[in-house]
Amino acid sequence: MNADHVWYVSYGSNMNASRLACYLQGGRPPGARVSYPGARDHTPPVADAAVMLPGRLFFAGTSSVWGDGMGFYDPDCQGPTPGRA
Repeated sequence: MNADHVWYVSYGSNMNASRLACYLQGGRPPGARVSYPGARDHTPPVADAAVMLPGRLFFAGTSSVWGDGMGFYDPDCQGPTPGRA
């Protein structure tokens, strides 16, 4: 394993590649109320893979960024939850 790489695993709306690009490079994803400054390292992913996470995705509360419910992941609940790594 290369120590220079990190696996980022997401679920729900964060599986969207263009949204991840806004988090890395900076910008405002469609529908967001805020702009993100971007990461210190703007390098895009070198690979991605579909994964199934043990656990369940659920929605609760209200996001100050999106205005709708926030997604939460509970690894202890019966799943699986589709994700992207």
